[in-house]
Amino acid sequence: EIQACQGLLDFVNKQHGIVIGYDTEWPPARSRSNSLPRPAILQLCLGVRNQAKAVLIYRMPPGTSELRDMYPLLQGILENSNVPKATQGAEPEAQALLNHFNVKADGLVCLRCIAPCLQPEIGPT
Repeated sequence: EIQACQGLLDFVNKQHGIVIGYDTEWPPARSRSNSLPRPAILQLCLGVRNQAKAVLIYRMPPGTSELRDMYPLLQGILENSNVPKATQGAEPEAQALLNHFNVKADGLVCLRCIAPCLQPEIGPT
């Protein structure tokens, strides 16, 4: 399984024009602070020509502080500005990766920001 994931990430790294979907899942917050808890799961969805190729789910074991120690290719994809990663709420996602795993995510595209550009214009009926 790990080799299959590595192969897919290697494929993405070598392609041009691919956009991947990115999401982070957090455990429920146990305090009332404004900071997000440490992400528990990182998810990537790879698609080719409008068809999902794979969904990769990375479980982040407690105590993981450096992503490159466990998933170096994943860190490389997340830090690669040439691979756009579509996500909802890009700033909190990027901040969580930096704060908890020392990953400087680049190329995150906020879906909320681009959605109005993608909506077809609706005229009077």
